[in-house]
Amino acid sequence: MSTDELTGVQALERKHPGLPLAPGKVERREFEYVRHGTRSFIVSRDVVTGHILAPACGPTRTEADFLAHLQAMVACQPEAIRWHVVCDQLNTHKSESLVRWIADLSSIQEDLGIKGESGILASMASRAAFLSDATHTVVFHYTPKHSSWLNQIEIWQGSARMNFDQLIKLLEAIAPLLQVLIWPFIVVFIWRALKIYMEDLRKDKNVSEMGIDMSATGLKLNFKKQVEVATMLVQADAAKQLENAQGAHPPVSPIQTEAIVNAVSRATNPVTAQRIAGAKLLWVDDRPENNIYPKRAMEAVGIQVTLSKSTEDALEKLRSHTYDVIISDMGRQPPDPQAPYDNRAGYTLLDKLRDQHIFTPFIIYAGSSSPEHQAETKRHGGFGTTNNPQVLFQMVIDAIQQE
Repeated sequence: MSTDELTGVQALERKHPGLPLAPGKVERREFEYVRHGTRSFIVSRDVVTGHILAPACGPTRTEADFLAHLQAMVACQPEAIRWHVVCDQLNTHKSESLVRWIADLSSIQEDLGIKGESGILASMASRAAFLSDATHTVVFHYTPKHSSWLNQIEIWQGSARMNFDQLIKLLEAIAPLLQVLIWPFIVVFIWRALKIYMEDLRKDKNVSEMGIDMSATGLKLNFKKQVEVATMLVQADAAKQLENAQGAHPPVSPIQTEAIVNAVSRATNPVTAQRIAGAKLLWVDDRPENNIYPKRAMEAVGIQVTLSKSTEDALEKLRSHTYDVIISDMGRQPPDPQAPYDNRAGYTLLDKLRDQHIFTPFIIYAGSSSPEHQAETKRHGGFGTTNNPQVLFQMVIDAIQQE
């Protein structure tokens, strides 16, 4: 896999349509444009087939973003026995989280040390040496400094110069490239987006004439949001399936096409979108990098997500801020490394909140959604429990609307 980031991509919308080719004249493009911010892409290309696997699009390209992209890439082809990743020497390509993930993936039990102090994690050089080990399930090959142009993906990216219309088309194209359940509902989304848009126009008394303009900004933005949310949920499912396959958790129920279409359509309809926009969510998990895709799905519909890694930190945040909904994992290591691992940290936090008469809807997002765990969450006063990203997304929307 040839892998690289493409950052700071401007989404520019031309103020007026271009002029097409004509006899003796080249195509002409409007020089004035409207800015729609920037996006960052993380892309991996199979150098043999040319296929792009699990492309990621978001506002950042952090260590957590890069790890989540690789996890989704590996989940695309679970039958593969070894992955070779060619990339440049960016620090996020030699991170602690990458080392820990590959150690888990390769069933390595040895002590990895402490970042910046000892062992494999001591320095970027020691981490790079570990990540380049040819016996691991994922093997990194770093291009020499100042020679990243040798990486094939940079040639592919060099042709990417996008305006706003092209960004929308790329977001729509990302879905089938994922190769995990996306293609069937892309067609459904196109039909539903048009159908809903047409129905809304029919109900508007101020509209006397009705037609479809595929370049209308409102329609494009609505469709873009639906595709982005759906893409994030499917990538979240792929990452969750991979995580559970490596651990002892029961498998996640596969996301059904119709279910995800319905969930995203409900979240992006005008009434719901207005109610959830700006809602505040506190997400408590000591490994937030595992939740990057469901987090992005929620942020795409306007939910503001605050991260917390411990029960103590979450309680401190709740003393000074209010939230519309709380998500917690189940097991966590307390801040004190000498303290025993808390297998019921989710219930611990939930009980403390209820004791303080804080009744914010509380959702457990863990490795199991068995009837026993769902019943126990209810007994503790929780809103619900799940191990399915799409169900979690819908629970959050329902909890916010309930408020």
